[in-house]
Amino acid sequence: MVRYMAAAFCLLVLAYVTLGTWASGSVCIQLPNGLLLGREALVDPYTPYWQPNVILKYPDGTPVLSDWVDSFYFTETTVWGGTLNGVLKGLGGDGRDHPAYRESVFFAYRPDAGLVYLHEDPDTYERLKQEAGQIIWVLGPEVHTNLLGTFLKLVEDPASRRKFCPLPILPDRRRGVH
Repeated sequence: MVRYMAAAFCLLVLAYVTLGTWASGSVCIQLPNGLLLGREALVDPYTPYWQPNVILKYPDGTPVLSDWVDSFYFTETTVWGGTLNGVLKGLGGDGRDHPAYRESVFFAYRPDAGLVYLHEDPDTYERLKQEAGQIIWVLGPEVHTNLLGTFLKLVEDPASRRKFCPLPILPDRRRGVH
């Protein structure tokens, strides 16, 4: 009888910790154009400390991209950025002549245009960036950041927080950028 009570108590504690972690990890940031910034999943066994990446999501929780975004900018209407993977850092110039530049993925999103990749439609990508308007600098004037930095700064502002965000237990590794 004592063993059953101990097992039940352990399950109750495990459920409490899991639900608490899930609820705290499900906080999202609502961007002005309707997209969300939030954790990719509750846990990610493929990352250090099983801490899932912060990703860009549609309002229903579906990932826009499931890849690490090194550079991220947003305005009232548009978001854009790139999965640079450190490629352009320290290359001098804009780095476009470096072979690894072609492996980077640059994207732009606006609700009326959808998700556009530079390598698939460079004209629309550049047009979306040109029409985007004034960048919202979350870390100060012209301080560039990634999704995680943007998320951590905006999560401090109650006005930008969405109380709940759909969150799977594990990330879907079949998605990503293309």
